[in-house]
Amino acid sequence: MKEVFVLTTILAVLPTYVSSTIYYVDAGARGMDSNTGQTIDQPFRTIRRCVNALSSPGDECHIRAGRYHEPEFPIAAKKGSASQPIVIQGYGNENPVIDGTIELIPLGSSSWVRGSDGIYSAQIGQDIWQLFVGEEMMTNARWPNALWSDKSVFNNSHWAKSASTSTRGTMIDNGDKDLAGSRFNVTGAMAVLNIGSFNTFTAKVESHVPGRNSFTYDETFGSIKFVPARVQNQYFLEDKREFLDNDGEWFFDRSTRTVYVKTPDGATPAGKIRGKVQTYAFTISNCEHLHFKQLTFFGTTFKTLPTSKRRVIGDLTFHSINFSFPSYSMRMLGVTAPPLWTFIRASRGRRFKLINSTFYGTDGLALQYYGDGVLLENNLFEYNDWSVSLSRTKNGGFGTVISQGPNDQFVSNTLRYNGAAHGFRPNGRNPRVELNHIHHQCWGNLQHDGAGPGASPAAGCTLCVRKYFPSRPLVEMNQQTEIKQNAADVANGGRSSWPLPGIVTKNVIGPVEPEVMDADNLDFRPRATSRYNADIVGPYKYDSSSRFYWIPGRKFYKASTPVPPDRSTTVKFNRDAVMWLNAYEVSIHLLYFGTNKADVANATPASREHKERITGYGNVHYLTESLLRGTTYYWRVDADKDTTTTYKGDVWSFQTE
Repeated sequence: MKEVFVLTTILAVLPTYVSSTIYYVDAGARGMDSNTGQTIDQPFRTIRRCVNALSSPGDECHIRAGRYHEPEFPIAAKKGSASQPIVIQGYGNENPVIDGTIELIPLGSSSWVRGSDGIYSAQIGQDIWQLFVGEEMMTNARWPNALWSDKSVFNNSHWAKSASTSTRGTMIDNGDKDLAGSRFNVTGAMAVLNIGSFNTFTAKVESHVPGRNSFTYDETFGSIKFVPARVQNQYFLEDKREFLDNDGEWFFDRSTRTVYVKTPDGATPAGKIRGKVQTYAFTISNCEHLHFKQLTFFGTTFKTLPTSKRRVIGDLTFHSINFSFPSYSMRMLGVTAPPLWTFIRASRGRRFKLINSTFYGTDGLALQYYGDGVLLENNLFEYNDWSVSLSRTKNGGFGTVISQGPNDQFVSNTLRYNGAAHGFRPNGRNPRVELNHIHHQCWGNLQHDGAGPGASPAAGCTLCVRKYFPSRPLVEMNQQTEIKQNAADVANGGRSSWPLPGIVTKNVIGPVEPEVMDADNLDFRPRATSRYNADIVGPYKYDSSSRFYWIPGRKFYKASTPVPPDRSTTVKFNRDAVMWLNAYEVSIHLLYFGTNKADVANATPASREHKERITGYGNVHYLTESLLRGTTYYWRVDADKDTTTTYKGDVWSFQTE
């Protein structure tokens, strides 16, 4: 009986594997949905056909390079396992594009016609709400002028300002941009209105008289408080043919389906112009252990949607996904509702992973998600949400990334040059947010907190740990938060007279610079004599020989984020080490160092500029030579991924004082 019992136990714990199949997709001439799809020479033509063929744990769909524009379709009932996930990925090192745009071809035998004003026009067969020439997004015709191409759309100096006499439903221009002097009739334009602090709305202009400095708009803002005398509200106008006067702008006449565009280079857009016609490429439901890898979404995105408690979504993985212009508003079509963005919702108590992915160029949120224990790691969110027009009701603004679930893990992500005032908003309990690099968030002052017109971004950096809450009977706000072992120049509960709430221990408050190696050049290692050493205060521990220096933010395919920063001219001549952020998933790095830029750029492991081969994920090199005053040094870090692949690093420099 004992032997039988042991054998039964072993069989019970061994994983069960089922036979699996790899299917292929190719948008080229060989691809046909009538093929078997099971060999590279007999591929399917559409992703939908390939996905429909995935029926067993371990099945995979490999997609060849190319553009895939298909009608939106469901991905449902794909049930992999932890050991055999179902996989949808790019083939080999290829990166296919799931495309929400179509090439714009003039109707009939017509062609793109260039007017005397340099504007090209053509009639097309369907509505579009976003335009690209090449891979560059064109800007909706607008007043005051601003462009996506130079990122001036992110700067509030390109918004018109409200006069303090504006009232609810009536915008009175203060004259800075001179609406009256523009001579435009803005009736029918789409107005993007930042009229409620962090809240920005889209409304249609109902009436305006050319030469006047005011217009009325369709006011649908519910209970939001409108206080123009306290804050300087701002706005811009879009989507009138009259506004099209700048290279890189476009307009769509819905009544005739005519596209007007002023191309950046003045050349015809024929053969290189595309329009957005799709919001979502697919909707995921009732799927478990489904992995997506190495894909690009251009002008489209996806959403997940649990349809019932029994139809579970969980344990999905999205790895190395590039979202390029995934979401965009329909203002060009007269729609005032916010855009529909990437939305991932796992079932209650389930999680998913989003790893090593990029969100770029959204008009609206980059990502909203629900789940329990969701992991977002090593992602980049860049140049998103430039209109910040997301509000239907008062909500304090949204953000670039919003979570609605508990136990978040938001680790080693970079958020930069986004329009929203909030970067990451975890709204559930017990989030873990660490090693993220967030900078230039709300960098153009597109949203504000009610400060007067004299407010401006601070020159330094301020970390608001927690706003002070006054105590109320039976409600002690934020009293269980632990604030310990922090180093800061200044720390208080929001104002200088308010203490930090919660459990506050072993913090050192006072000038940071004398305690660390070189704060101006991002070297926050404590000095040997630092007050931080006794209680290990601050993010780093004193260790004169440590090979590890944590640097926040996303890791790229090659080494990045040099310390000292590239081209710094304030480096101390007694600096002892250089540091960097390692390449993603690479443990071996080669360091080159010298005083001649060309020699460092061309150096090999046999060159004298090669100083060290660093293993074990180390990212600190201790300098073996003494630095000279007033000298420029060059250095490079290569990532040795494997025996056949080395990613050559950029040449960085610094100058000693």
